[in-house]
Amino acid sequence: MKILDIQGYSLSSEFGNKSYLGYLNNNKLKNIGVIEIVTNKKIIGYGETYSGVYAGELIKPIIDFLKINIVNKKLENIEDIKKINSKILSKPFISRNGIIPSVYSAVNIALYDALSQYKEIPLYKLLSKTSAKKVKIYASNGSSTFSPREIREDINKILDLGFNSFKMRIGHQEWGQDLKRVETARAILENKNLMLDAIMGTIYPPWDYAKAEKKLKQINKFNPLWIEEPLIPNDYYGYQRLNRKYPIAGGEALNNLSDYRIYKEFNCVDYIQPDVTNVGGFDVLKMIAQLFRKKKIAIHVWGSKIAFLANLHYCLSSSVNFLEYPMMHLNIDKEIIKESLKIKGDYIYPPDEPGLGVHISSAVKRKYKIKKMSNYIL
Repeated sequence: MKILDIQGYSLSSEFGNKSYLGYLNNNKLKNIGVIEIVTNKKIIGYGETYSGVYAGELIKPIIDFLKINIVNKKLENIEDIKKINSKILSKPFISRNGIIPSVYSAVNIALYDALSQYKEIPLYKLLSKTSAKKVKIYASNGSSTFSPREIREDINKILDLGFNSFKMRIGHQEWGQDLKRVETARAILENKNLMLDAIMGTIYPPWDYAKAEKKLKQINKFNPLWIEEPLIPNDYYGYQRLNRKYPIAGGEALNNLSDYRIYKEFNCVDYIQPDVTNVGGFDVLKMIAQLFRKKKIAIHVWGSKIAFLANLHYCLSSSVNFLEYPMMHLNIDKEIIKESLKIKGDYIYPPDEPGLGVHISSAVKRKYKIKKMSNYIL
């Protein structure tokens, strides 16, 4: 099999279940950065990049720049993918940080998707000879805009679906209100898992160490399983100090192996949260997981079902503690996945479709053509 072309583009979709997510600044869209690998066997591989959420307009020019290293290359085994990896991820100055390795994540996912379709097996079986029978997931929602009443309604819906682990966002509202929201969540969940995401990789201005330490001291009484991103991602010393006292999670914003090595060396987190759509793809994620094999791994997801399926296939091929399951669903999701997700309570089961299990038709591309989006939903 040979690669004939690679295309990069972005789509925009509205949220399909508005009762699950609060909106900021009337922003009801999410951008999705997509990569397509087109082969001479009429197989198309798909991938998604996390950077598409923030900079969708940059996907196409980056792919046009990388195309010379990908088009006309052979794609018949994993070694062919690793040869392409080495060409892209070794480029000096541009490939070790920032948006290019994030965009290349989607390229790597699309390569594995195309190859596993060619071999007529689900993608996770290409990643590993052994696989998990199921993966533990947690419900991720609890918008930072929600009131205590909305948090109560949110959790009740999630409990009705059989989930026993729930993540909510904090840090956007007045702190006294945030404490009431978390107190409400803990009361409803009782002894079930409560995760708190301070989203300081997104909110500006973020907390500094002193502010974070004060807030975490107050909120720790609610016994969260973890407190996520209480500082900006590269405050290594701050994370190190907080993690000595509190259960810290983080890592979704890191997109190179060197930063993950620093997190490990500084003991920044109890739960590491890489995302295959941001770190450089499956091969880099495998190296990160090996680096943190003695820690807890909670795989991050915050994109379309392309991103979720890519991370799910990795989890099925490896050993992880949690996979994030965003309760916000995009209208586009139901039009691009080939097979319904098999979820029962806190677990999701392996898909049967060859490859990733995604197809994006020309009609879907036209329907969800990118729209300018300046704000991000928290």
